[in-house]
Amino acid sequence: MGGLGTTDEPSKSAKIGITALTTVFAVGFNFGLGPVSHVITAELPSSRLRDITYATASTVAVVTSFAVTFSIPYLLYEPYAALEARVGFIFGSISFVAAIFAIFCVPECKNMTLEEIDYLFNENTPLLEFKKFKHGHIIPEEVIEENQRRDDKPELETKETV
Repeated sequence: MGGLGTTDEPSKSAKIGITALTTVFAVGFNFGLGPVSHVITAELPSSRLRDITYATASTVAVVTSFAVTFSIPYLLYEPYAALEARVGFIFGSISFVAAIFAIFCVPECKNMTLEEIDYLFNENTPLLEFKKFKHGHIIPEEVIEENQRRDDKPELETKETV
């Protein structure tokens, strides 16, 4: 999108391309990063930190969305920055950095239970090695025992009820 807007007077086909790429961005965000960010922040952190992590991530997302929404008119139009379609260079650069961050800092958790994710974090497994983990490698009892040892909490008593 940014590249198509580098000319002073974009042609009709360039304007159509800019519009199409803007639509692709909106669809990609709504089916990709938008909902996935909630899933990642809700399921990836350890059970002890899950609530605070989700609350913090949601707050950061709302503040960032506000900042972007507030600044867009100043970036697009005169008498301010007047970047028009070239604003795509800014968002493209941010997206590139975010993609690099996701590759190296967000572990692959496909087909893993929450207990298995907790286990891998407790074992200090490097993030890039999460994808090598075999599903079913641990049983939940091992995780429960490990969490109890770590928290030094006594086992919960269970009683049958009728």
